[in-house]
Amino acid sequence: MDPNYFEHFGIQKAYFLDLKSLRKKYYEISKLLHPDLSETGSSSEDQINQRIAFHHLAYATLTDPEKRLAYILNLEGWFDLGIPDPDQEFLMEMMDLNEEIESAILSEDKEKISELKLKVTNLITSDEQNAANFLEDFDNGLKEKTVKDALTKYYAKLKYYKRLDQNLQSKSPEI
Repeated sequence: MDPNYFEHFGIQKAYFLDLKSLRKKYYEISKLLHPDLSETGSSSEDQINQRIAFHHLAYATLTDPEKRLAYILNLEGWFDLGIPDPDQEFLMEMMDLNEEIESAILSEDKEKISELKLKVTNLITSDEQNAANFLEDFDNGLKEKTVKDALTKYYAKLKYYKRLDQNLQSKSPEI
């Protein structure tokens, strides 16, 4: 069984990572796994390819904040009961924003699209700041219910923000 992604790189399970150090470890391990540079021993080509794929997936996951958070929540078993839905007020705000985005895209209103991009960016930044203390608490070993609830709620909101951002990048609205 493969170690988890954090163990693979020999780093502590944490949200806030030293990405330069992670990148360095990624390249060090990549050299060890490279078929031309490593001693394959009794490993089959399929096993080697699986280790390389695992290595790349681990790096891609840990370098992406959203994927890293989802991975942590999954490792902790905090997804076992599913991702909680954000509150009704948040959902209504997302629905209204999505309608504004669709309207701006359909009318090709570049100024409104820019304004909405800034609004979405500000929402993401605000929620990141609100979640930062809980993320730090997690990194410091606190795994109590308040931390779990805050992080799963934050992750649930990120999915909505991602969809809004994707809609803003598209040429036509997603209906």
